[in-house]
Amino acid sequence: MTKLGSRMTLSAQEAAAYAAGDVAEGFVVHNPVDVMALRAKLGLSQPETAARYGLSAGTTEDLEDS
Repeated sequence: MTKLGSRMTLSAQEAAAYAAGDVAEGFVVHNPVDVMALRAKLGLSQPETAARYGLSAGTTEDLEDS
């Protein structure tokens, strides 16, 4: 098996272990962020948010729609 194939197999095994409730070493869960709520809390418009974080206005809008 190639190095990539081995890494993909390991990743799938770690994901399955996490889904089963087992703690997988080095596994990190990223929780979604409510971009609109965060932006409102900071008192920023979409263009201001985009400029602050180096995003396009369209990306900021897309993040709020997701």
